[in-house]
Amino acid sequence: MAIGGPLPGGGGWALGRWGGGWRLARQWGGSRWSVRRWRALMAAGLLALVAGCGGLRAPAGPGPGQEPPGPGSGAESPEPAPVRPRPRPEVGEPAPDWQGVDVRTGKPLAGADLRGKVVLLNFFATWCGPCRTEMPDLERLAAEAGDAVAVVAIGADPTESPEQLAAFARSLGVTFPVVHDGGRAALAYLATGIPTSYFVDREGILRVRFPGPMNLEQMRQLAAQAGATLPAGEAEPEQGEPADPGGGPASRQDVPAPASKPEGKAPAPGAGQQSGAGAGSSR
Repeated sequence: MAIGGPLPGGGGWALGRWGGGWRLARQWGGSRWSVRRWRALMAAGLLALVAGCGGLRAPAGPGPGQEPPGPGSGAESPEPAPVRPRPRPEVGEPAPDWQGVDVRTGKPLAGADLRGKVVLLNFFATWCGPCRTEMPDLERLAAEAGDAVAVVAIGADPTESPEQLAAFARSLGVTFPVVHDGGRAALAYLATGIPTSYFVDREGILRVRFPGPMNLEQMRQLAAQAGATLPAGEAEPEQGEPADPGGGPASRQDVPAPASKPEGKAPAPGAGQQSGAGAGSSR
């Protein structure tokens, strides 16, 4: 017994008893295709299609000469690499490059622009009292040294705007470059306490790192130590201890040693010794 009907495009379907049970079949020219056969045919076609597309791709394995990932290698769920502390630039190594905008002129300025000169980089902030005290002596050094020393002050506080730095410079009569770079140079030099000054020679090599405020005599001596040729009679400090511009002990978070000893090559015999640099500032 069978019940059937026509299908579009020819052929038909039939519901009947075949092989001891009721089955739904499609019929072309007297031949019957059971639902079971249709399923088998569709499965075979799907396998052929997958094979023709190159198969289902698995995650890329190790390439030639590579070892397969072992247990605990993190291949299934990679973990982020640990954050390693940035090394502080050492005396005798190339000084990190920097670039920013001179807030006095609005023009870009970079460390590479000053290659061939001895450079004094001074990291400061407008709210730092010792930084403000140190600025007049930086201005005096820039005026008397001329082209022998390029004095540059760089804002260390990333929250301060170019307008704030420019107003600070105007209030103190500063004429040398004052650079705003969003605090990137201070991060590259790890100037965690301010003020902190770096002396770089003509080849771009870091020669002196001085944490804390300096007085004019110290600036002259350290600039000469970095290779600057200052006007006659200006490079040699007076014998004895220079005045302490801060008037108190060091209180910087990154300087365990006395602030009187800059990091760098010892001064030539007869150049005098510095001691008693004033307190720095940390916000």
